[in-house]
Amino acid sequence: MMIEHPDAITKKIDQEKIERANQSVLGFFVRRMRITIILTAVIVLLGFYAVTTLQREADPEVKIPIAIVTTVFPGASPLDVEDLVTNEVESKLESLENLDEITSTSALGISTVVVEFQAEADLEESIRKLKDKVDEVSDLPDDAADPVVTEVRANDFAIVTFSLIGDLTDEELKRIGKDVQDELEKINDVSRVNLIGAREREFSVEVNRGALDRSGVTLNQVISSIQQANHNFPLGSVDVDGINYNVRTVGKFLTGEELGRVAVGDTSSGQVLLRDVAEVKDQLAKAQTLSRISLKGSAPQPTVSLSVYKKTGGDIISIVDRARAAVEDMQARGSIPETVRVDVTNDNSQFIRDDLKTLGRSGIQTVFLILILLSIVLNRRKAIITAIAIPLIFFMALFIVKLQGGTLNSLTLFSLVLSLGLLVDTSIIILEGIQEGLRKGYSPKDSALLSVQTYLWPVTAGVLTTISAFVPMLLVSGILGEYLKVLPITISSTLGSSLFIALVLLPGFIGWSLSKVPVEKQLKHTAYNRFIDWLERKYRLAMDNLMNFKQYRKRLIAIVGTAFVAAMAILIIAIPVEMFPQVDIDFFYVEIELPAGTVLEETEKVVADVERRLREIPEIESFVTSVGAGGANTFNFGSSASNNSHLASITINLIDEKDRDKASYEVAKNLREQLSAIQGGRIVVDELNAGPPTGAPVEIRIIGDDLAVLNQLSREVVAMLESIEGVIEIESDEKISPPEFAFSLDQEKLGQYGLTSLSVGSVLRSAIYGFDATTVTAGDEDIEVVVRYPESILVTPEDVKNIEVNTPTGETIKLQQIADFNLTPALENIRHTDLKRIVNVRAQNEAGIPISQVLPRVEKGVAAIAKPAGHQIVIGGEVE
Repeated sequence: MMIEHPDAITKKIDQEKIERANQSVLGFFVRRMRITIILTAVIVLLGFYAVTTLQREADPEVKIPIAIVTTVFPGASPLDVEDLVTNEVESKLESLENLDEITSTSALGISTVVVEFQAEADLEESIRKLKDKVDEVSDLPDDAADPVVTEVRANDFAIVTFSLIGDLTDEELKRIGKDVQDELEKINDVSRVNLIGAREREFSVEVNRGALDRSGVTLNQVISSIQQANHNFPLGSVDVDGINYNVRTVGKFLTGEELGRVAVGDTSSGQVLLRDVAEVKDQLAKAQTLSRISLKGSAPQPTVSLSVYKKTGGDIISIVDRARAAVEDMQARGSIPETVRVDVTNDNSQFIRDDLKTLGRSGIQTVFLILILLSIVLNRRKAIITAIAIPLIFFMALFIVKLQGGTLNSLTLFSLVLSLGLLVDTSIIILEGIQEGLRKGYSPKDSALLSVQTYLWPVTAGVLTTISAFVPMLLVSGILGEYLKVLPITISSTLGSSLFIALVLLPGFIGWSLSKVPVEKQLKHTAYNRFIDWLERKYRLAMDNLMNFKQYRKRLIAIVGTAFVAAMAILIIAIPVEMFPQVDIDFFYVEIELPAGTVLEETEKVVADVERRLREIPEIESFVTSVGAGGANTFNFGSSASNNSHLASITINLIDEKDRDKASYEVAKNLREQLSAIQGGRIVVDELNAGPPTGAPVEIRIIGDDLAVLNQLSREVVAMLESIEGVIEIESDEKISPPEFAFSLDQEKLGQYGLTSLSVGSVLRSAIYGFDATTVTAGDEDIEVVVRYPESILVTPEDVKNIEVNTPTGETIKLQQIADFNLTPALENIRHTDLKRIVNVRAQNEAGIPISQVLPRVEKGVAAIAKPAGHQIVIGGEVE
């Protein structure tokens, strides 16, 4: 029996592979080059369509399964809000389907209930059922407003801020700000533009108590008369001399002078007009917030800021560009005077612009590297075709992302950059297979068919193995899972596209292009080939020795095993673990909080001290300050204080990273140390991390019913955290408000005078807070009419006790005749989680100290704290 030569057997097998490939779908594209060219053109066109129409944004738009139920109960203490409002709302909501968690905050005058649904639930249906449940809430106090349901959106943050600076009056700066606001709100995909730092116009009616007494007019009469006068009434129509005329009465007032002529009562000597018992002022309302800006170390100047928000699905780059163009056009037309400077801050489109530049730069570098390396290993023609495959793969991948409803965001671009090092592997393997076929003497077309048939399953298995490493990210639940799923989807699309290009398009193009080249040039033997041949001989010799000598095999296994264990130990022990690392960006925040109840003027003094230190830091380009507002960088669902005069926020913009030696988190760390010397308030330097909006890295929840025990445990937890190195920015929910000035109304005395709690409360609210009697519309401006006593007559508790109340019989009595007074300590707010009282303690980890090193010490410290019965301490944050 004649034995075939191995080369003949190999050739026979190759011929069978070529024949099978020729009859396959992949072989069709090698044989039909015109079809391959058309398919390539289609991919290019679809890719251009995807690139030009994909919405660009800073982060993936994630549907957050959270809604907020807000109920205003003016003047009520946190305990009263909890008892009369929050508990009522929560009891209705606890039966909702697909409910994950209910949290709430009861603060002065307002209840905020945050409802979180399960991530897989139908959000629209869940919100609809939530609104139905809220409509069923009926046992609320008469003074409480109807609960309002608001859906939370991940992209509900300002994408860019324009600050107007100039030596103008408040009224002039506000007018220009309003004009800019109107212009920006005309831009497509802009959801709203918030005007910050502008004081609203109001008609202030300061009532003279003595004049009221002399005229016999009550405060409630003044308010009622103003409300009734501010109306126009249609009266129908009349026929006069054959002509039909519409008839109406005109009572609305448009000026302070007209308001002053409103009749509020009658005396024996005639009518009592409003101007007889009160001073009417057309003025700007008292500032609730202050806004100013400092440029390049200059003294802060008053500013009006406009924060631009985009609609869901809006292209952040396009919106910011159009907003900038609109402002520049207003400057060119003179709508914004030359004396007014416009400073642009918080430009979130810069993130996506930088990521696009990174992707473009990395792509170009990859193409050039492939050209150089493959030109050395193979030849220029094959290298060029392989390099061209890279943009084709990206075009195809981006079209797939478009079909899936994705957007071009930082995570998508990161996935594309990550894929760059993987996507050319399949093409290079197919190319090497074609080169091997040419060495065996096959034609370029047959070499392409042989390569496809030989490596079809190995390269497919390799790509699927790589994809499978990212698929588990799709199993992550909750908001984080919705955010991270962009990674496996984009990487899978890119690697799948690379497999398609390598198996379908590349073989046909290589076979077609090499058919035009003489055979001797196809297999030009370069110095590289000679080096590879020498290396292959050495490798074969080493493998022969290894296989033939048992002691060599054992030694090699021991060395490789030891190296593997050592490498894994380094990964586990030496390399720190962080969920999302700190990033070097061009801005961060400073949040300032003084004790609740601190007036705006006192808060401003602490802010001025912070600003003075900021002006001395060379890495700071500018900063924008808002006094009377906080939470610039937080999804502060539970923040519900009705008066924020004790809060301030500063947005710090750094010079370009190329012009500074320190990263943003290093600047923030140094600033944190400087600001720690300032007394009188809590100052937090807040930085952005990579990843979606999340809670603090360290979050400890103290759960129980007794407020005194909760507060004691929270103080112990804070003290424990302060003792741990690397834990910074510790914050507790346990905050004490100024003492409550409680009026305990005597029901028996109320009955004697014919009064009710509601009527007395209405008089007190008007006297102390002022009362918004009505709204005047003048042109496109809504002006509130506020009735109040002058601030000068309500300075001390005695002044409040002496507030006069008119009885139904016309008798005037003092408040102290029908009420007892007590000063009692009060909490700023009371929080619940799943209907149980809770105090949260949060903290950050210091830059350079990973959270994985901090958490074990936190867990040990929590375990050492004694917990009374019915109370527990739960660790959250990045542990979850």
